[in-house]
Amino acid sequence: MRAFLNRSPALFSVLIFFFVVLACGCTKKRNGDYGLDLKSTLRINILTEPPSLDWNKSGDTTSALIQDNIMEGLVEYNLADPNLSLTPALATEWRFRKK
Repeated sequence: MRAFLNRSPALFSVLIFFFVVLACGCTKKRNGDYGLDLKSTLRINILTEPPSLDWNKSGDTTSALIQDNIMEGLVEYNLADPNLSLTPALATEWRFRKK
């Protein structure tokens, strides 16, 4: 090992620099971006930028992934019911009108 270090001190210096930079870059942060607590923050890696987050314009899976996580409807289907009855999501009550 000493023979290697005596022959190439420049390479040894580069390796030491690399390990110092690596050690500094791998430290844990207490707070993530925007001062959020990392233990209570959900982070999802998306591979591409969504073309649109407008419900009416988007038709791709990337936009749908984000929309499903940030938007909730007024009602949702009860999947345990064979008739798929509606249950409240954001709505607190609703009434059906007869025409």
